[in-house]
Amino acid sequence: DGSSLIVAHRGTQITSVTDWRNNLDLETGETLCGKVRLKGHAGFFAAWRAVFPWLWLRITHHRPQAVYVTGHSLGAPQAVLTTPQHNPITT
Repeated sequence: DGSSLIVAHRGTQITSVTDWRNNLDLETGETLCGKVRLKGHAGFFAAWRAVFPWLWLRITHHRPQAVYVTGHSLGAPQAVLTTPQHNPITT
């Protein structure tokens, strides 16, 4: 039906201990992004894994033709990790 979904991942909330813990977790972690296993900042992966199941339910429920993803600060890597995840919906 030509619908679009805009996903905006928020940045670090200054009063959020969890956000700061994720920002400062500089260990190398791994996550599965689409069909690709990525290595990188463990804190960014943890933040993304915390929101993605909820987000995926919304994307699959609405089944938009286009998904636009953006993010700032802590949300920027979440946006990058979200982008390849929605491809199966449109293929």
